[in-house]
Amino acid sequence: MDYQKICNILMNYEKEKKNRFEQICRKLKDFHAKKEQMKLRGFNDFNFIDLLKGYYDENTHSKIIAEFLNPQGSHYQGMLFLEKFFEVIGIEYPKKDWSVHTEYFVENCTDKGQGRIDIFLDGGEKFVIIENKINAGDQKSQIRKYVECIKKKNKIENPNKILVLYLTLDRNKPSDWSLDGFRVLNNQLLDENDNEVGRIKCINYQDHILKWIEKCMQEIENISNLREAFKQYRKAVEVVTNKEESIMNLKEYLLKDKNREIFADLIENFEEFSKEIDYDKCREIVERENLKQILEEVKYSIREDVAKRIKDQLYNEGFEIADGHEPFGTFAKMAYLIFTRKNLKNGYILYFENQSIYNLKLGKINCNEVYNNILKMKERCKGHGCWQTIKNDKCFSDIRHIDSFNSIGLYKNYIKDDNYHFNSLLAKIKSQLE
Repeated sequence: MDYQKICNILMNYEKEKKNRFEQICRKLKDFHAKKEQMKLRGFNDFNFIDLLKGYYDENTHSKIIAEFLNPQGSHYQGMLFLEKFFEVIGIEYPKKDWSVHTEYFVENCTDKGQGRIDIFLDGGEKFVIIENKINAGDQKSQIRKYVECIKKKNKIENPNKILVLYLTLDRNKPSDWSLDGFRVLNNQLLDENDNEVGRIKCINYQDHILKWIEKCMQEIENISNLREAFKQYRKAVEVVTNKEESIMNLKEYLLKDKNREIFADLIENFEEFSKEIDYDKCREIVERENLKQILEEVKYSIREDVAKRIKDQLYNEGFEIADGHEPFGTFAKMAYLIFTRKNLKNGYILYFENQSIYNLKLGKINCNEVYNNILKMKERCKGHGCWQTIKNDKCFSDIRHIDSFNSIGLYKNYIKDDNYHFNSLLAKIKSQLE
C-alpha cells in the first residue's frame, strides 16, 4: 500500500476544502459590504412581497396581477386596471364584465393531461390565457393543452376569441416542448396543418408590467393605500428585472448564476463549514443572516417543485394518481404520491420518509387489483387530506422499498441545473417500475 500517496491525496483534499470554505467566506463578506453600502445610501428592501414568498415566486406575482386585473377585486375600481392592462398590451377587447382566475384548472380534455393556467381571463366571448414564467422552465405540452382545453370547454371556433399572453422576463416565445406541435407566426398560433388555433403575444415584465403599473398609479393619485400597493409591487418587479439591485436578501444573492456553485457546496457541506469557520466576520454574517434557515428554505422549495413536476409528468403519461388535497405538503409529516398504470403489475408510493422529510424514497405497495384500488382511493381522497384515509389500508401494510434517492444530490444538482436533474430523477424512478 502506498501510504505516502494516500497521505498526499488527503492533504490535497484538506487544502482544497479549506480554499473552498475561504471562497464561500469571501462571497459572504462581499454580500455584507454591498449591503452596508446600500444602507448608507438610504436604501432598504422592505417589501410586502418579499415578506410573503420572495420576489421571484411566480405564484405570488400571478396572484397580485390577477387581483389588480379582477374587476370584482378588493380595489373596487371595476374595469380600470384591466382596461389599462389591455391598453399596454396593445389589444382591443370589449369593455364588459370579465372574471379573473388564478391557478385555473383544466382537465384532461385532450390527450395532453391536466394542468393549471396561471391567470385566466374569461370575458364570455373572449378568453385570455396568461402563462407566467420568471424562473421556471416550460412544461411539456403546456401551451397546447391550455388552448385546446379552453377551446373545447367553451366551444370556440373563431381563433380570434382566444389569446395566449406568454409573460416572462426575457423570452421571445414558448419552447417547442410547451407548444408540442403548435408554432408561432407573428401573433398567430398555428397547428401542424397551419390552421390558426388562437392568437399569442409574448410580453415581459420590463416593457409591459412596469408600464401597466405606472399607468394604473397615474389613475389613483388620491387613493393612498392602492397607490402604495402598486409602489410596493413596482419595486418587486424592478428587482426581478434588475432595474433595482436587491442585495439585502442573502438567498437571492447566493442564487445568482455566478454564486450557484458555492451555494451548492453550502447545501452539501454546511455543517462542516460552520464548524471550520475561522473568520470572526464570516461567522458573524452566517449567524446574523441565518444562513442555515436560508438553506432549509431552498431545500423545501426544491422539494416542492420536484414533487409537483413529477406528479404532472406522470399524469401526462397516463398514470393514475391518488394523492392528498395537498400532496407533498411542505410541513406534512408524511408527504406522498401514489400512482400506477393499467399495464403495470404493481402500485407505487413516492414519499419523503417520516424520519427525515428530505429523504425521497420509492416503494412498491402491496395491493390486489392495484389499478382499481387506486381509482377507488382517488375517489375517497377527494377534497381532503388522503393520508388519514389510507394509512390503515392493507395495501400499505408492507411497503417494499425499491430505491432511496440521494437527498444531497437532489438539492445540490437541482441548484446547478433543475431541468437536467429533474429529467434524470424522473428517468430513474420510471426505470424501477414493473
